[in-house]
This record gives sequence, C-alpha cells and structure tokens, in this order.
Amino acid sequence: MSDYCYKLNCGQYVLHEGDDPIGAVMDEVSICFDKESGTLHKHGRPELVQDWHAKAQAKYREAGFDEMADELIVITGRFALEDLNRCLSTSGYVGVFYNRLLKGEAAPQPLS
Repeated sequence: MSDYCYKLNCGQYVLHEGDDPIGAVMDEVSICFDKESGTLHKHGRPELVQDWHAKAQAKYREAGFDEMADELIVITGRFALEDLNRCLSTSGYVGVFYNRLLKGEAAPQPLS
C-alpha cells in the first residue's frame, strides 16, 4: 500500500508517494469533497481540481441530481501540512477541516 502525503519544498507543496515526489509543485492546493458525507474526491493542482469539479457537477445535474451537485465543494489555499495530509489519510476528515476553515480555526501554511 502506498502512502500519499504533501511536503513543502522551498515553500511550495509537492505530493509524495512514500519518499518519491510525484506531480507538479504548487503554491496552493485544492480539495474537492462532498460536503454532506465528508468524502474526499480530488486534490492537487487547483486548475485540475476545479475542472474535475465543474465536470462532475455538470454530470450530476444532467442526471437530475442537483442536490448532489450542490454538495460538491472545492476549497483552495495554503493549508497547514498537518491538516492537508490528514484529509488524505483520515476518511471524513475533510468535512471536519472545512468546518474549522469556516469558523476561522484552521491556520494557513506559512510561506517558508
């Protein structure tokens, strides 16, 4: 089983599989999830996650599932590594994290 986690390199996020960096370096990370269930659907480069989000919402709406489309949320930012990696490793945590963001309880990741 592979463990995925984000690490910082010169203040930028890099996704790792184990010890190996994979993907692009990013100033910010996006997370797409289901607000109702807290299910993580996609994370990574903001433009790719936002594109996936728009397509998924369109497919839900085309199928008549407007409420499900409305439950898909994208958040983008400089999230603390502990929170970001916990979203990947702990089922449902992204919903908890989102509520902390809304309440102003989640600190952003410093640039350095």
